Amino acid sequence: MGSWGTGLFQNDIAEDVKTVYVNKLKIGKSDEEALQEIIAENSNLIQDTDDSIDFWLGLASIMYDFGRLSEEVKAKALEIIANNEDINRWNIRERNKRLAVLEKLKEKLNSPIPPRKKILQTKKFVSEWKKNDIYFIRAKDLCDTIKEGYFVFCTLTTVNFDARVKNLGDILPITYLKYVPNLPKNIQEIDDVPFLL
Repeated sequence: MGSWGTGLFQNDIAEDVKTVYVNKLKIGKSDEEALQEIIAENSNLIQDTDDSIDFWLGLASIMYDFGRLSEEVKAKALEIIANNEDINRWNIRERNKRLAVLEKLKEKLNSPIPPRKKILQTKKFVSEWKKNDIYFIRAKDLCDTIKEGYFVFCTLTTVNFDARVKNLGDILPITYLKYVPNLPKNIQEIDDVPFLL
C-alpha cells in the first residue's frame, strides 16, 4: 500500500477506488453496475487484510458523498471501524490522527445520506478523421509563429484510447505532422516533405 498520510484518501487504494467509481458513473453505469464492477475488479484487494480496509473505507465515503451509499458497503466500513481493524497499521504518533479520521467517517456514514448527486455523462469522442485523411492548417492559425506555411496532418490510423475516462473508448487519430511553405498541388508534394519530430 502506498500511503502518504492518515487521511482517508491519502493512500493509493482509496484514491484509485474513488477515481474508478466516479468514472463508472460518468460513463453511464447504474449505481448497482458501478458497485458490482468495482467489487469484482478489486477481488484481490478485498482478500488482503490491509488493502481491504482502504478499499471499503474509501468506497463507503465516496458512495456517501454521491448519495449512493449501499447498506452492504456501509456495514463493511462500520464493521472495520468498530473492530479497530485499521488502528494497528499506524505508529503511535499517527494513531490519534487516524482515529479522528475514522470517527469522522463513522459519524458521516451514520448520518442521513445526502440527495443523489447528478453525474454529468462523459460522451465518447469519435474523431471524424479517418485513415489516410490529410488536413491542412495555416501555421499562424495553430501557433505563434512568423512562418507563412502550413502544417499538414497525415492520419495514419485511428485507435480506441481512454484519453479522458477509463473504459469510455474515445476514438482518436494517430497522425504524422509535416510543414510545407505553400499548399501542395498533389499528394506527391506532401510525400516528398519529411515528417516533423
